[in-house]
Amino acid sequence: MIDPITAFTLASSAFSTVKKLVETGREIEDVAGYIGKFFDGASTVKAAHERAENPSPFRKLLDSGSIEQEALQTTIQKQKILEMEKELREMIVYSYGVDVYKEMMREREKIRDRRLKDEIAKDAMQENIIWGAAVVIVLFTILFLLYVVYEAL
Repeated sequence: MIDPITAFTLASSAFSTVKKLVETGREIEDVAGYIGKFFDGASTVKAAHERAENPSPFRKLLDSGSIEQEALQTTIQKQKILEMEKELREMIVYSYGVDVYKEMMREREKIRDRRLKDEIAKDAMQENIIWGAAVVIVLFTILFLLYVVYEAL
């Protein structure tokens, strides 16, 4: 995952590109890749804002001075992202209508949910592999110790 500052820069750059291309007559579907980059960066910035608002107790102890600064920075970035999203929404609604925008948001939600489920499944699989490896190591250690004891007798 990229850091929030890079994500904000990516989102801002993608938004600027979309805006310039649409202003010069390009269709929204021609700039769909940039719209996707914008939303990727925007979701990273929003996630960083949530982490800054609710830091872990461990982080509070170690980074107490920078938490307020980070919260302020991510709040400002989040507000700018919301403004860009609003303007992007207006461009899409103007070009295709409200229904297309709503469909895009529903599809975005489905994709986000699917990716979250895939990530959870991946994490669970990794955890199972780690536990399985730990069990195998413990079993081999016990068997080795039993062998050593048996040979010593």
